[in-house]
Amino acid sequence: MDEELSLINVDFQDWNNQAYFQSVFVQKYLIGGGIEYKYLNIVPSVVTKNSPAVEDSNYLGVFGYLKFDALDSKYFPTKGWSFTGDVHSYLMSSNYSKVFEPFTILKADFAVAA
Repeated sequence: MDEELSLINVDFQDWNNQAYFQSVFVQKYLIGGGIEYKYLNIVPSVVTKNSPAVEDSNYLGVFGYLKFDALDSKYFPTKGWSFTGDVHSYLMSSNYSKVFEPFTILKADFAVAA
């Protein structure tokens, strides 16, 4: 393995703007959604001047989330459970490589105290 290539520095920029709505139901459910604009720029700091950017794109997408909390205490729960779900769909991009396919990211967290 070449020791000179074992470490690569990158310049990284990630900017997000979101417009969203949310509502609380029965003091236990939080639901929301909206639109998102994301700018992502990743450029390796390599010696050559013609180093291509790894990523230099603007994204437009939609997102939604749901949170449920039935835990009996915020900091030291002894019973109950909670769930958090999040979905982001990126629908359009100004992708510098001119190749983009819409994609979706799902995330969920589940906790139980007994």
